[in-house]
Amino acid sequence: TPAIALMIMDAAGFAAVGTAVCAVLMVGVLLIWPVTDPQRAGRPVSPRLFRPAWKPAWGRPLLMTILIIVNWGVITGYLPQRAELAGADVGLFFTMDALALVALRIPSGWLAGRIGPLPLLLAGTLLTAASISLLLLPTTNPVLIASGLGTGAGSALVFPVLNLEINERSEPANRGSAFGLYSVAFGTGVAIGSIGLAPFYAAIGWEIAMTFGVVCTLLSAVVAVLDPLMRHPPMARFAAE
Repeated sequence: TPAIALMIMDAAGFAAVGTAVCAVLMVGVLLIWPVTDPQRAGRPVSPRLFRPAWKPAWGRPLLMTILIIVNWGVITGYLPQRAELAGADVGLFFTMDALALVALRIPSGWLAGRIGPLPLLLAGTLLTAASISLLLLPTTNPVLIASGLGTGAGSALVFPVLNLEINERSEPANRGSAFGLYSVAFGTGVAIGSIGLAPFYAAIGWEIAMTFGVVCTLLSAVVAVLDPLMRHPPMARFAAE
């Protein structure tokens, strides 16, 4: 998507990118609209007040989500300006990140249930931390390519595991609340790295802001190690497939 968006923007401007995004979203709405859940068809709906659920078991995966995505808020908020000043093409970073995600998300999702979650989480967080640390170097196109590939690969290892863990720690009655909170945690991490640092960015500069993102990423690995539920063996229902 980043590569396609850049091509559209070069050819027709930013408004065309927005129009294309709206068109894709409308296609998504049309595809989803007629879908019904056969298990719920004909089941009476009982009205009740809006009351999101909460389970303590969700706490650590949600905290990990916040911590590991802080760096993305820093990157999306401030890397484009830094790359432009250095004469580098920031689109290379986002394109490489997307390509790595596309290549590895399905294999990592397949692995997520077949080996314990902790090895994948540690590998993904450490790879992400190492990759975003490259952005502390002078910004050049090779640095952006290498860092983008690494961040995409790290995300592909981490987020399928977190999604599977949240799913497995939920029941049908509260799974919607769990993934709603996951979305809130994701957005909170991005906001901390971008809007949260905005009042201080002029004073602390890129290096301190990016180091903050690296530290938060490493802290997410610590949270994973301290979560005893992350040390379970492969899930039998996946391992048997």
